Amino acid sequence: MTEERGLWSIVISTVSSLTLTQAWIPSAALSINSAGWSLSVEAFLYLCFPSLLFLVGTGTKRLITLLGLCCGVSLAPALLFVIAQYGGDALTSLVRYNPLFHLGSFVTGMAMERLTRYRQLPAWAGWLSLAAIGIVFATGRAIPYEILNNGLLALPFAVLIGRLASSMNPLSSLLGSRPMVHLGDASYCLYILHLPLEVAVLAINEQTLHFKQASWGFVAEAVVFCVVVSLVVFRTIEDPYRRRIREYLRKCAPAIRISTARATDAL
Repeated sequence: MTEERGLWSIVISTVSSLTLTQAWIPSAALSINSAGWSLSVEAFLYLCFPSLLFLVGTGTKRLITLLGLCCGVSLAPALLFVIAQYGGDALTSLVRYNPLFHLGSFVTGMAMERLTRYRQLPAWAGWLSLAAIGIVFATGRAIPYEILNNGLLALPFAVLIGRLASSMNPLSSLLGSRPMVHLGDASYCLYILHLPLEVAVLAINEQTLHFKQASWGFVAEAVVFCVVVSLVVFRTIEDPYRRRIREYLRKCAPAIRISTARATDAL
Protein backbone atom coordinates (compact mmCIF):
# COMPACT_ATOMS: atom_id res chain seq x y z
CA MET A 1 0.00 0.00 0.00
CA THR A 2 2.85 2.38 0.87
CA GLU A 3 4.59 1.61 -2.44
CA GLU A 4 1.37 2.36 -4.37
CA ARG A 5 1.02 5.72 -2.63
CA GLY A 6 4.64 6.51 -3.39
CA LEU A 7 4.22 5.65 -7.07
CA TRP A 8 0.98 7.62 -7.29
CA SER A 9 2.69 10.62 -5.68
CA ILE A 10 5.50 10.45 -8.26
CA VAL A 11 2.97 10.30 -11.11
CA ILE A 12 1.05 13.29 -9.78
CA SER A 13 4.23 15.30 -9.21
CA THR A 14 5.58 14.54 -12.68
CA VAL A 15 2.36 15.16 -14.59
CA SER A 16 1.52 18.35 -12.68
CA SER A 17 5.04 19.73 -13.16
CA LEU A 18 5.02 19.03 -16.90
CA THR A 19 1.59 20.67 -17.26
CA LEU A 20 2.43 23.57 -14.92
CA THR A 21 -0.46 22.74 -12.61
CA GLN A 22 1.55 21.74 -9.52
CA ALA A 23 0.67 24.92 -7.57
CA TRP A 24 -2.98 23.79 -7.52
CA ILE A 25 -2.06 20.61 -5.64
CA PRO A 26 -0.75 21.33 -2.11
CA SER A 27 1.23 18.10 -1.90
CA ALA A 28 2.85 18.64 -5.31
CA ALA A 29 3.48 22.40 -5.24
CA LEU A 30 7.20 22.03 -4.50
CA SER A 31 7.77 18.75 -6.30
CA ILE A 32 10.74 18.02 -8.61
CA ASN A 33 11.99 21.64 -8.86
CA SER A 34 10.46 23.64 -6.01
CA ALA A 35 11.08 26.95 -7.78
CA GLY A 36 8.67 25.80 -10.48
CA TRP A 37 5.59 26.58 -8.35
CA SER A 38 5.73 30.19 -9.52
CA LEU A 39 5.73 29.07 -13.17
CA SER A 40 2.51 27.21 -12.43
CA VAL A 41 1.04 30.41 -10.97
CA GLU A 42 2.20 32.51 -13.91
CA ALA A 43 0.77 30.09 -16.46
CA PHE A 44 -2.65 30.46 -14.85
CA LEU A 45 -2.38 34.25 -14.55
CA TYR A 46 -1.32 34.64 -18.18
CA LEU A 47 -4.35 32.61 -19.22
CA CYS A 48 -6.51 34.93 -17.12
CA PHE A 49 -4.92 38.09 -18.50
CA PRO A 50 -7.43 38.79 -21.32
CA SER A 51 -10.34 38.30 -18.92
CA LEU A 52 -8.80 40.66 -16.36
CA LEU A 53 -8.34 43.59 -18.73
CA PHE A 54 -11.80 44.95 -17.95
CA LEU A 55 -10.63 45.66 -14.37
CA VAL A 56 -7.98 48.16 -15.43
CA GLY A 57 -10.22 50.73 -17.11
CA THR A 58 -9.57 54.42 -17.50
CA GLY A 59 -9.33 56.99 -14.74
CA THR A 60 -6.61 57.68 -12.20
CA LYS A 61 -8.90 57.45 -9.16
CA ARG A 62 -10.29 54.11 -10.30
CA LEU A 63 -6.81 52.68 -10.78
CA ILE A 64 -5.59 53.92 -7.39
CA THR A 65 -8.67 52.36 -5.76
CA LEU A 66 -7.97 49.13 -7.62
CA LEU A 67 -4.38 49.09 -6.35
CA GLY A 68 -5.64 49.42 -2.79
CA LEU A 69 -8.15 46.61 -3.27
CA CYS A 70 -5.48 44.36 -4.77
CA CYS A 71 -3.25 44.86 -1.75
CA GLY A 72 -6.13 43.93 0.55
CA VAL A 73 -7.12 40.88 -1.50
CA SER A 74 -3.52 39.65 -1.58
CA LEU A 75 -2.69 40.13 2.08
CA ALA A 76 -6.00 39.20 3.73
CA PRO A 77 -5.70 35.38 3.40
CA ALA A 78 -2.08 35.43 4.57
CA LEU A 79 -2.90 37.65 7.56
CA LEU A 80 -5.80 35.42 8.58
CA PHE A 81 -3.54 32.38 8.26
CA VAL A 82 -0.85 33.93 10.45
CA ILE A 83 -3.34 35.17 13.05
CA ALA A 84 -4.95 31.73 13.25
CA GLN A 85 -1.48 30.17 13.65
CA TYR A 86 -2.59 27.04 11.85
CA GLY A 87 0.43 24.96 10.88
CA GLY A 88 -1.06 22.20 8.76
CA ASP A 89 1.10 21.39 5.73
CA ALA A 90 -1.81 21.28 3.27
CA LEU A 91 -3.23 24.66 4.31
CA THR A 92 0.23 26.21 4.48
CA SER A 93 0.95 25.09 0.92
CA LEU A 94 -2.48 26.28 -0.23
CA VAL A 95 -2.01 29.79 1.14
CA ARG A 96 1.56 30.11 -0.09
CA TYR A 97 1.35 28.67 -3.58
CA ASN A 98 -2.22 28.44 -4.90
CA PRO A 99 -2.56 30.69 -7.99
CA LEU A 100 -5.81 32.25 -6.77
CA PHE A 101 -4.00 33.86 -3.84
CA HIS A 102 -1.65 35.65 -6.27
CA LEU A 103 -4.28 37.23 -8.52
CA GLY A 104 -4.11 40.46 -6.52
CA SER A 105 -0.38 40.88 -7.12
CA PHE A 106 -0.84 40.23 -10.84
CA VAL A 107 -3.61 42.80 -11.19
CA THR A 108 -1.46 45.25 -9.21
CA GLY A 109 1.11 45.13 -12.00
CA MET A 110 -1.58 45.56 -14.65
CA ALA A 111 -3.10 48.55 -12.85
CA MET A 112 0.26 50.22 -12.30
CA GLU A 113 1.16 49.85 -15.98
CA ARG A 114 -2.11 51.52 -16.95
CA LEU A 115 -1.69 54.24 -14.31
CA THR A 116 1.75 55.22 -15.60
CA ARG A 117 0.18 55.84 -19.00
CA TYR A 118 -1.95 58.61 -17.54
CA ARG A 119 0.48 60.24 -15.18
CA GLN A 120 4.18 60.08 -14.40
CA LEU A 121 4.93 58.93 -10.89
CA PRO A 122 7.05 61.38 -8.84
CA ALA A 123 10.68 60.47 -8.29
CA TRP A 124 10.21 60.37 -4.51
CA ALA A 125 7.66 57.57 -4.94
CA GLY A 126 10.31 55.41 -6.58
CA TRP A 127 12.92 56.10 -3.92
CA LEU A 128 10.36 55.58 -1.15
CA SER A 129 9.40 52.22 -2.64
CA LEU A 130 13.05 51.21 -2.91
CA ALA A 131 13.59 52.14 0.74
CA ALA A 132 10.49 50.15 1.78
CA ILE A 133 11.77 47.09 -0.11
CA GLY A 134 15.16 47.43 1.55
CA ILE A 135 13.60 47.70 5.01
CA VAL A 136 11.45 44.61 4.45
CA PHE A 137 14.44 42.55 3.34
CA ALA A 138 16.51 43.87 6.24
CA THR A 139 13.98 42.49 8.72
CA GLY A 140 15.04 38.98 7.79
CA ARG A 141 12.62 36.39 9.13
CA ALA A 142 10.73 38.81 11.36
CA ILE A 143 7.92 39.01 8.77
CA PRO A 144 6.04 35.70 8.30
CA TYR A 145 6.76 34.08 4.94
CA GLU A 146 3.07 33.95 3.98
CA ILE A 147 2.73 37.74 4.26
CA LEU A 148 6.00 38.37 2.43
CA ASN A 149 5.13 35.86 -0.29
CA ASN A 150 1.52 36.96 -0.77
CA GLY A 151 1.66 40.53 -1.92
CA LEU A 152 3.47 42.58 0.74
CA LEU A 153 6.01 43.84 -1.80
CA ALA A 154 3.77 43.81 -4.86
CA LEU A 155 2.85 47.49 -4.65
CA PRO A 156 6.35 48.80 -3.77
CA PHE A 157 7.88 46.83 -6.65
CA ALA A 158 5.12 47.97 -9.03
CA VAL A 159 5.69 51.62 -8.07
CA LEU A 160 9.47 51.23 -8.39
CA ILE A 161 9.22 49.62 -11.84
CA GLY A 162 6.66 52.20 -12.96
CA ARG A 163 8.95 55.02 -11.91
CA LEU A 164 12.08 53.43 -13.43
CA ALA A 165 10.26 53.25 -16.75
CA SER A 166 10.36 57.06 -16.88
CA SER A 167 13.85 57.37 -15.33
CA MET A 168 15.07 57.56 -11.79
CA ASN A 169 18.76 58.27 -12.25
CA PRO A 170 21.32 57.07 -11.38
CA LEU A 171 19.55 53.76 -10.70
CA SER A 172 17.78 53.65 -14.06
CA SER A 173 21.06 54.28 -15.90
CA LEU A 174 22.73 51.45 -14.00
CA LEU A 175 19.89 48.99 -14.65
CA GLY A 176 19.71 50.07 -18.29
CA SER A 177 23.39 49.37 -18.96
CA ARG A 178 24.23 46.53 -21.34
CA PRO A 179 25.67 44.13 -18.70
CA MET A 180 22.61 44.57 -16.47
CA VAL A 181 20.26 44.05 -19.42
CA HIS A 182 22.04 40.80 -20.29
CA LEU A 183 21.79 39.65 -16.67
CA GLY A 184 18.12 40.60 -16.67
CA ASP A 185 17.53 38.56 -19.81
CA ALA A 186 19.00 35.50 -18.10
CA SER A 187 17.32 36.10 -14.75
CA TYR A 188 14.48 33.67 -15.45
CA CYS A 189 16.96 30.92 -16.29
CA LEU A 190 18.86 31.73 -13.11
CA TYR A 191 15.70 31.51 -11.04
CA ILE A 192 14.49 28.18 -12.39
CA LEU A 193 17.94 26.56 -12.52
CA HIS A 194 19.56 27.67 -9.26
CA LEU A 195 18.20 24.73 -7.24
CA PRO A 196 19.00 21.99 -9.80
CA LEU A 197 22.50 23.47 -10.15
CA GLU A 198 23.13 23.17 -6.41
CA VAL A 199 24.45 19.62 -6.80
CA ALA A 200 26.90 20.74 -9.48
CA VAL A 201 28.12 23.67 -7.36
CA LEU A 202 28.75 21.38 -4.38
CA ALA A 203 30.61 18.87 -6.56
CA ILE A 204 32.82 21.54 -8.16
CA ASN A 205 33.63 23.05 -4.78
CA GLU A 206 34.52 19.66 -3.33
CA GLN A 207 36.84 18.84 -6.23
CA THR A 208 38.51 22.22 -6.71
CA LEU A 209 38.19 25.28 -4.47
CA HIS A 210 37.25 23.58 -1.17
CA PHE A 211 35.42 26.57 0.30
CA LYS A 212 33.39 26.10 3.44
CA GLN A 213 29.70 26.23 2.58
CA ALA A 214 29.09 29.06 5.06
CA SER A 215 31.86 31.22 3.57
CA TRP A 216 31.60 34.17 1.19
CA GLY A 217 33.97 32.34 -1.14
CA PHE A 218 31.47 29.53 -1.60
CA VAL A 219 28.67 32.06 -2.17
CA ALA A 220 30.75 33.83 -4.83
CA GLU A 221 31.58 30.51 -6.49
CA ALA A 222 27.90 29.50 -6.56
CA VAL A 223 26.75 32.87 -7.92
CA VAL A 224 29.35 32.98 -10.69
CA PHE A 225 28.70 29.39 -11.77
CA CYS A 226 24.89 29.74 -11.78
CA VAL A 227 24.96 33.09 -13.59
CA VAL A 228 27.32 31.79 -16.30
CA VAL A 229 25.18 28.68 -16.86
CA SER A 230 22.04 30.82 -16.96
CA LEU A 231 23.53 33.13 -19.58
CA VAL A 232 24.52 30.15 -21.73
CA VAL A 233 21.07 28.53 -21.39
CA PHE A 234 19.37 31.80 -22.27
CA ARG A 235 21.47 32.27 -25.40
CA THR A 236 21.27 28.68 -26.61
CA ILE A 237 17.79 27.58 -25.56
CA GLU A 238 15.39 30.18 -24.15
CA ASP A 239 15.99 33.05 -26.59
CA PRO A 240 16.08 30.93 -29.80
CA TYR A 241 12.92 29.04 -28.87
CA ARG A 242 11.15 32.24 -27.86
CA ARG A 243 11.98 33.73 -31.26
CA ARG A 244 10.62 30.61 -33.00
CA ILE A 245 7.41 30.72 -31.00
CA ARG A 246 6.94 34.40 -31.83
CA GLU A 247 7.50 33.75 -35.53
CA TYR A 248 5.01 30.89 -35.43
CA LEU A 249 2.42 33.08 -33.72
CA ARG A 250 2.97 35.86 -36.28
CA LYS A 251 2.32 33.38 -39.08
CA CYS A 252 -0.82 32.12 -37.32
CA ALA A 253 -2.14 35.62 -36.59
CA PRO A 254 -3.64 36.31 -40.05
CA ALA A 255 -5.46 32.97 -40.07
CA ILE A 256 -6.79 33.63 -36.58
CA ARG A 257 -8.04 37.07 -37.61
CA ILE A 258 -9.80 35.65 -40.68
CA SER A 259 -11.48 32.84 -38.75
CA THR A 260 -12.56 35.31 -36.05
CA ALA A 261 -13.99 37.68 -38.67
CA ARG A 262 -15.93 34.85 -40.32
CA ALA A 263 -17.32 33.74 -36.98
CA THR A 264 -18.39 37.31 -36.24
CA ASP A 265 -20.06 37.66 -39.66
CA ALA A 266 -21.92 34.39 -39.12
CA LEU A 267 -23.38 35.77 -35.91
